[in-house]
Amino acid sequence: MTRLRQRMLEDLQRRNYSPDTIRGYIRAVQQFAEYFGRSPEQMGGEELRRYQLYLLHERKLALGTVENCISALRFLYKKTLKRRDLAFASQPPLRLSLPLKTHRPTPPAPTAPPASFSRLYPNRSTSTSWGFLHNAPKRFNSDLRC
Repeated sequence: MTRLRQRMLEDLQRRNYSPDTIRGYIRAVQQFAEYFGRSPEQMGGEELRRYQLYLLHERKLALGTVENCISALRFLYKKTLKRRDLAFASQPPLRLSLPLKTHRPTPPAPTAPPASFSRLYPNRSTSTSWGFLHNAPKRFNSDLRC
């Protein structure tokens, strides 16, 4: 185990990171170093940017996976190496343009029958005819119980 990896491991454990997070962060830093063939101590912002592009475009990883890798590298550079020359944004600087979900307003729930209801149906009371909407969830849920 290299001296840098041991320092990062100790920093992660001291801050009570979970074992899975520690394993993922160590692996992300190891893959970063292997990609460039040198120690992360010798690299800077340009290598971070190129590595992020590599993960997104060549390896075609999901944005969440890339963000996890960048979080591991941010921890390494800010906490373990205490480098202040690298600026990490709170959001990753590179975003893919994805289509936004369109907002569809929900229709309003029926509250009361129209005023002409009693003229159209003189023999029905409004409480029984509109009660089926109010009691529908109760009926369907009771049918589903085993």
